[in-house]
Amino acid sequence: MDHGRVSYERSLGGGPEWTFIVGRRFFAAVPSTTAPSIIDEFVARAPDASIILESLVALLPLAGEQNVDSFAVVCFSGETGDDGIPVSIIVRGQITATVYTVEGSRDFTDRGIRPWLLSDFQSVTAVRLAAPETSDGPEAVSPPGNGTGAVRGTALRWSLAHSNSHSSVEPTAANRYRVRLPSGDERPLDAVFVLGRRPRLSDGDGRRVVLIPLASSTSAVSATHLEIRQLGDAVLLTDLGSTNGTSVAVREAGTPHVAPVRLQPGVAFRVTADATVNVGDGNIIEILPVSER
Repeated sequence: MDHGRVSYERSLGGGPEWTFIVGRRFFAAVPSTTAPSIIDEFVARAPDASIILESLVALLPLAGEQNVDSFAVVCFSGETGDDGIPVSIIVRGQITATVYTVEGSRDFTDRGIRPWLLSDFQSVTAVRLAAPETSDGPEAVSPPGNGTGAVRGTALRWSLAHSNSHSSVEPTAANRYRVRLPSGDERPLDAVFVLGRRPRLSDGDGRRVVLIPLASSTSAVSATHLEIRQLGDAVLLTDLGSTNGTSVAVREAGTPHVAPVRLQPGVAFRVTADATVNVGDGNIIEILPVSER
């Protein structure tokens, strides 16, 4: 993606699932039931830096067996300025584009207009695509430069790299999360933690990196398996291409049982609540909130 970054939410409370396609100059949402051939057409155009909105919308049939009754397509219509970037958005059906600008935010829907509704926005700093009233959920974050492609989720967030939509402020000692290791030891998350059987250094973005070896008699834990770092008021969990994978369960108040989420290799998963991380061979890592003492 040429501008900013994207992240994908998976709502703990459920909600309609979408297929999100991200290109160099656009991002879009279509129902998860959309024909694979249509998704392939979008993905094929993802590297095109000269793509225009009309050519993308033309890929979406509005009648027939492959009819796409709800969608949103967002296309950058200019270059980034000091106060944001101009974008053009087309929406149809049961989807809302929440647009953030220097003047505030607004929800953009089709208002029942057919075949779809188009609007241009100036000085945009962030956009969220989701079905109406979809609550926020944990985010699988795609860092800047993560590329293009398609992924499923309940919401997509895009923000300029320099905007405040995702804080990158270095946490202070007073608001750091803590990590409870399989040994029972607790540590403040005051560095980038890299865990595995024989972990090696990763890119800490200039921050201190701490290597934490884990016992794994069956080698279920990879040599360099998992990265944990705090970014602003959240913790990012990244599976570093492990062989057997990593699962995360986020504990929410009033939700006694939460199905674990399997991390996508190389894509950071954002948590802001208690979380339990399973890397295999009985190795459970807990992310503890700041308030717990």
